[in-house]
This record gives sequence, C-alpha cells and structure tokens, in this order.
Amino acid sequence: MNLPATGRRVLVSGSSRGLGRAVARAFAANGDRVAVHYNSRRTEADATYASLDGTGHVLVGGDISDPAGAARVAEEAFEGLGGVDVLVNNAAVNVRHPPP
Repeated sequence: MNLPATGRRVLVSGSSRGLGRAVARAFAANGDRVAVHYNSRRTEADATYASLDGTGHVLVGGDISDPAGAARVAEEAFEGLGGVDVLVNNAAVNVRHPPP
C-alpha cells in the first residue's frame, strides 16, 4: 500500500498528553488529519485537539482495554475522518510497583 506523504487519516490512541500528544501534533503539522483518543483525560485531550495544526481533526473517547470500547473508538474515528489510514497504538497503563 502506498500512502501519500500528507493528508492521511490518523488515529493516535492515548493522545491526550505526553508522547501521544507529541505524535498527534507531528502528524497534524505534516498535513494529516488526526483522531485524538482519550479514555479518562478529556480536559487534556481537548488541549491536544486545540493545539493541532490544520483542520478536520476529531476527538474520540473510550476505553480501548474493552473490546466493545475499542470497536466504538475505531468506528468513531473512521466516521469522523472518513476512514483511517494510520493507527498509532500509544495507549498504555502504567501500574507502579517496586522493582523485583
């Protein structure tokens, strides 16, 4: 599959802050349209969304650790962007625990 260098439709999971935010911004700065995903950090996701260059971005919320939630997030991103060309699976859970 040959994707164009710009104008892609990109879903970045866990893009409300940190590395996900930086990735979403980089794609948007390159001329791509981005689906900003969040689970519980709506305020931070709104800030990410507002900081993106360009237009046509969407905000999608949901718990992707649940299969039904993941399906809803994918469907919302697909509908909002008119498809998804690139998935950046950045969402993660960091459970702090002492080293073994």
